[in-house]
Amino acid sequence: MLRIVCIIEVLRHGENNAISAEELSRMLSVEERELRHIVQICHEDKQPILSSNKGYFLPSNDQEQARKECRRFIAACNRRARSAQIAAEPAKHYIRVVDRQVEMNFDGTNIILDDTDCKE
Repeated sequence: MLRIVCIIEVLRHGENNAISAEELSRMLSVEERELRHIVQICHEDKQPILSSNKGYFLPSNDQEQARKECRRFIAACNRRARSAQIAAEPAKHYIRVVDRQVEMNFDGTNIILDDTDCKE
């Protein structure tokens, strides 16, 4: 919990004041993987820690700028989520094909259930 409090105190407001993951990890004496975990816990606790290619930061003190930063962050999160969904699709398809096509016969031979994809 102490590191979570520390990250909020260390981060600065506004994307122009972002701190890189490398620098922030060094400041908190944690590995970058642990830093990402701390940020995740903060997000679960509704703490608005934003990130961009510049690093981690809190929303700007200027309300309009803060809205823009938050919108950019949300859009980036949505793109990453969509990319992860696309990456998972081939594995999901593979499982569906395997589950649909092959069933073991009592004598140990394979029976193809859907002969549109392959022949026995």
